[in-house]
Amino acid sequence: MVEPTIQNITVARVLVDGGSLINLLFTNTLDAMGIPRSELTPSDQPFHGIIPESSSKPLGKITLAVTFGQADFRTEQITFDVAKFNTTYNAILGRTALAKFMAASHYAYQLLKMPGPKGIITVQGNAKLAVQCDKRSLEMVEHTPTIAATVELPNKVSKPNKAPRPDGVTKKVSLASTNPDKIVRIGVGSLDPK
Repeated sequence: MVEPTIQNITVARVLVDGGSLINLLFTNTLDAMGIPRSELTPSDQPFHGIIPESSSKPLGKITLAVTFGQADFRTEQITFDVAKFNTTYNAILGRTALAKFMAASHYAYQLLKMPGPKGIITVQGNAKLAVQCDKRSLEMVEHTPTIAATVELPNKVSKPNKAPRPDGVTKKVSLASTNPDKIVRIGVGSLDPK
């Protein structure tokens, strides 16, 4: 959880997520920054993994100046997908932003380090705010109905849960020569070209 300067405005509650491929800015943040939605460029590429059990399409994309540091600082132009849903975060910086800043993150110490014009810039994360956002996120998830609860699904025909079985003869194959007990059975017919 960091507080970079985005378009000359200090933005709190920005999650650094090295596992995310995209950078997200939420509409509430965009509106609070006074950036008109007319500045968004169209985007129809959906993203997954943010909203449980669902994909989402961004309203558009926007490229904004993101700055880390004070006296020794670094600014990069970061492209954000703008998403219209509620979250405890104002923005999420993913791998593409970290790569552009050449930043290394250490999640245990809540540190972000990157090269700057005068040396290494160290950005200390806000651990207390991160815990508060995590708690609030859990509360939001608990009070958000799942898709299955909000959409009437057709009756499903339940099928018996059967393990797959080979049609023909099987062969035992050792997985490790040092441990003959580690074996796997494969269908012999599947190995013969016909």
